Amino acid sequence: MIDHKKMALIAIARKQLDMHDNDYRALLLRVGGVSSTKDLSIPGFAALMVEFGKLGFESTAAREKRREPFRAGDHATYAQRSLIRRLWQEYKGKEDATGLRRWLQSHFKVSDPRFLDSETTRKAITALKNFKPKGVRPMLEFNSPADCAVVNEHQIQPCEIDFSIAKGN
Repeated sequence: MIDHKKMALIAIARKQLDMHDNDYRALLLRVGGVSSTKDLSIPGFAALMVEFGKLGFESTAAREKRREPFRAGDHATYAQRSLIRRLWQEYKGKEDATGLRRWLQSHFKVSDPRFLDSETTRKAITALKNFKPKGVRPMLEFNSPADCAVVNEHQIQPCEIDFSIAKGN
Protein backbone atom coordinates (compact mmCIF):
# COMPACT_ATOMS: atom_id res chain seq x y z
CA MET A 1 0.00 0.00 0.00
CA ILE A 2 1.23 3.48 -0.82
CA ASP A 3 0.43 6.65 1.12
CA HIS A 4 -1.63 9.64 0.02
CA LYS A 5 1.39 11.70 -1.03
CA LYS A 6 2.44 9.02 -3.51
CA MET A 7 -1.14 8.77 -4.80
CA ALA A 8 -1.15 12.55 -5.29
CA LEU A 9 2.13 12.35 -7.21
CA ILE A 10 0.62 9.69 -9.47
CA ALA A 11 -2.40 11.93 -10.09
CA ILE A 12 -0.10 14.86 -10.95
CA ALA A 13 1.89 12.69 -13.35
CA ARG A 14 -1.28 11.43 -15.05
CA LYS A 15 -2.54 14.97 -15.44
CA GLN A 16 0.79 16.30 -16.73
CA LEU A 17 1.00 13.46 -19.26
CA ASP A 18 -2.69 13.87 -20.18
CA MET A 19 -3.10 10.12 -19.76
CA HIS A 20 -6.56 8.66 -20.33
CA ASP A 21 -8.00 6.24 -17.78
CA ASN A 22 -7.81 3.17 -20.05
CA ASP A 23 -4.14 3.84 -20.83
CA TYR A 24 -3.38 4.39 -17.14
CA ARG A 25 -5.12 1.16 -16.11
CA ALA A 26 -3.18 -0.80 -18.74
CA LEU A 27 0.11 0.74 -17.56
CA LEU A 28 -0.78 0.04 -13.92
CA LEU A 29 -1.56 -3.61 -14.71
CA ARG A 30 1.58 -4.06 -16.82
CA VAL A 31 4.02 -2.36 -14.43
CA GLY A 32 2.51 -2.89 -10.97
CA GLY A 33 0.39 -5.97 -11.53
CA VAL A 34 -2.69 -4.28 -10.02
CA SER A 35 -5.82 -2.67 -11.40
CA SER A 36 -6.14 0.15 -8.84
CA THR A 37 -3.78 2.77 -7.45
CA LYS A 38 -4.86 1.83 -3.91
CA ASP A 39 -3.50 -1.70 -4.36
CA LEU A 40 -0.10 -0.55 -5.63
CA SER A 41 2.96 -1.64 -3.60
CA ILE A 42 6.09 0.47 -2.99
CA PRO A 43 8.13 -1.41 -5.65
CA GLY A 44 5.16 -1.10 -8.02
CA PHE A 45 5.02 2.65 -7.33
CA ALA A 46 8.74 2.98 -8.09
CA ALA A 47 8.33 1.06 -11.35
CA LEU A 48 5.31 3.19 -12.29
CA MET A 49 7.27 6.40 -11.68
CA VAL A 50 10.11 5.09 -13.88
CA GLU A 51 7.56 4.47 -16.65
CA PHE A 52 6.07 7.95 -16.15
CA GLY A 53 9.61 9.33 -16.47
CA LYS A 54 10.09 7.48 -19.76
CA LEU A 55 6.83 9.02 -20.98
CA GLY A 56 8.13 12.52 -20.15
CA PHE A 57 6.97 13.20 -16.59
CA GLU A 58 9.30 15.29 -14.45
CA SER A 59 8.35 16.25 -10.89
CA THR A 60 8.60 19.87 -9.80
CA ALA A 61 11.46 19.07 -7.41
CA ALA A 62 13.43 17.27 -10.15
CA ARG A 63 12.81 20.10 -12.61
CA GLU A 64 13.99 22.69 -10.06
CA LYS A 65 17.08 20.65 -9.25
CA ARG A 66 17.89 20.42 -12.97
CA ARG A 67 17.43 24.17 -13.41
CA GLU A 68 19.37 25.10 -10.23
CA PRO A 69 22.72 25.78 -11.96
CA PHE A 70 21.00 28.21 -14.35
CA ARG A 71 19.22 30.22 -11.66
CA ALA A 72 19.91 33.92 -11.98
CA GLY A 73 22.31 35.23 -9.35
CA ASP A 74 21.50 34.44 -5.78
CA HIS A 75 17.73 34.02 -6.01
CA ALA A 76 15.70 31.91 -3.59
CA THR A 77 15.93 28.16 -4.04
CA TYR A 78 12.92 25.95 -4.66
CA ALA A 79 13.09 24.71 -1.04
CA GLN A 80 13.14 28.28 0.30
CA ARG A 81 10.20 29.30 -1.88
CA SER A 82 8.28 26.22 -0.74
CA LEU A 83 9.02 27.08 2.90
CA ILE A 84 7.80 30.65 2.39
CA ARG A 85 4.55 29.39 0.81
CA ARG A 86 4.05 26.82 3.60
CA LEU A 87 4.69 29.38 6.38
CA TRP A 88 2.28 31.83 4.73
CA GLN A 89 -0.36 29.09 4.43
CA GLU A 90 0.09 28.21 8.13
CA TYR A 91 -0.28 31.90 9.01
CA LYS A 92 -3.39 32.44 6.91
CA GLY A 93 -4.91 29.02 7.59
CA LYS A 94 -5.55 28.49 3.87
CA GLU A 95 -3.90 28.73 0.46
CA ASP A 96 -3.52 32.44 -0.36
CA ALA A 97 -0.95 33.09 -3.09
CA THR A 98 -2.36 36.55 -3.85
CA GLY A 99 -2.04 37.62 -0.22
CA LEU A 100 1.55 36.35 -0.09
CA ARG A 101 2.47 38.28 -3.22
CA ARG A 102 0.80 41.41 -1.82
CA TRP A 103 2.72 41.05 1.47
CA LEU A 104 6.03 40.52 -0.35
CA GLN A 105 5.38 43.56 -2.54
CA SER A 106 4.56 45.84 0.40
CA HIS A 107 7.42 44.69 2.65
CA PHE A 108 10.21 43.67 0.29
CA LYS A 109 9.27 45.33 -3.04
CA VAL A 110 9.18 41.94 -4.77
CA SER A 111 6.12 40.67 -6.65
CA ASP A 112 6.72 36.91 -6.26
CA PRO A 113 8.87 34.56 -4.13
CA ARG A 114 10.79 33.60 -7.30
CA PHE A 115 12.39 37.05 -7.40
CA LEU A 116 13.69 37.15 -3.82
CA ASP A 117 17.47 37.36 -3.45
CA SER A 118 19.18 35.29 -0.75
CA GLU A 119 19.32 38.05 1.89
CA THR A 120 15.70 39.09 1.39
CA THR A 121 14.68 35.43 1.39
CA ARG A 122 16.20 34.98 4.84
CA LYS A 123 14.42 38.11 6.09
CA ALA A 124 11.06 36.95 4.71
CA ILE A 125 11.43 33.46 6.21
CA THR A 126 12.39 34.91 9.62
CA ALA A 127 9.43 37.29 9.54
CA LEU A 128 7.00 34.52 8.55
CA LYS A 129 8.32 32.22 11.30
CA ASN A 130 7.45 34.94 13.82
CA PHE A 131 3.88 35.32 12.54
CA LYS A 132 1.19 33.70 14.65
CA PRO A 133 -1.55 31.73 12.88
CA LYS A 134 -4.76 33.72 12.35
CA GLY A 135 -6.93 31.55 14.60
CA VAL A 136 -4.56 31.69 17.61
CA ARG A 137 -4.41 35.43 18.25
CA PRO A 138 -5.41 36.26 21.84
CA MET A 139 -8.48 38.37 22.38
CA LEU A 140 -8.72 40.84 25.25
CA GLU A 141 -11.97 40.69 27.15
CA PHE A 142 -13.12 43.49 29.42
CA ASN A 143 -15.86 42.45 31.81
CA SER A 144 -15.28 45.08 34.45
CA PRO A 145 -13.29 48.28 35.09
CA ALA A 146 -10.84 46.17 37.17
CA ASP A 147 -9.88 44.19 34.04
CA CYS A 148 -9.21 47.46 32.29
CA ALA A 149 -6.92 48.65 35.09
CA VAL A 150 -4.75 45.52 34.77
CA VAL A 151 -4.43 46.09 31.05
CA ASN A 152 -3.59 49.76 31.63
CA GLU A 153 -0.77 48.84 34.03
CA HIS A 154 0.84 46.95 31.15
CA GLN A 155 0.22 49.97 28.93
CA ILE A 156 -1.59 48.00 26.28
CA GLN A 157 -4.34 50.52 25.64
CA PRO A 158 -6.45 53.08 27.49
CA CYS A 159 -9.83 51.86 28.61
CA GLU A 160 -12.90 53.92 27.99
CA ILE A 161 -15.59 51.26 27.82
CA ASP A 162 -19.15 51.66 29.07
CA PHE A 163 -19.54 48.22 30.66
CA SER A 164 -23.31 48.52 30.98
CA ILE A 165 -23.54 48.65 27.17
CA ALA A 166 -20.89 45.95 26.67
CA LYS A 167 -22.76 43.49 28.91
CA GLY A 168 -26.07 44.32 27.32
CA ASN A 169 -27.64 45.76 30.54
